[in-house]
Amino acid sequence: MIRYLGEESHAQMFPRGNSKKIAAFTRTKDSELQKLKLEKDKFPLKVYSQKLLEAAEKNLDDRRQNVDVVRDLKQVQNTIHSARVKARSTDDRIYHLIEIAYETNFIRDIIITPHQIITCFSNG
Repeated sequence: MIRYLGEESHAQMFPRGNSKKIAAFTRTKDSELQKLKLEKDKFPLKVYSQKLLEAAEKNLDDRRQNVDVVRDLKQVQNTIHSARVKARSTDDRIYHLIEIAYETNFIRDIIITPHQIITCFSNG
């Protein structure tokens, strides 16, 4: 327990972690994070959009929304990525390459035999 003795007006709040702003941190509920991990086969942006639509339909007040709704797209991406990494059965580089090809449109073609050839390009 921390107890402050003295003038309260002299006490100052400091940013939490790497944050530049002084704001209270509210953690997303574990049940919501577990639901995100179950969505590991979907694209993070699509999952994030679905979660925002669900929150809009529920019409939650601000205090409740802080814990019941995902914080941002980065949180969804990180949670889904960690679930995918945990679900991997191997540390095979070719498997990872195929996984990246599935997740992005950058890798267009992978030929494994007789020589490894990977064709990549961007439409932008």
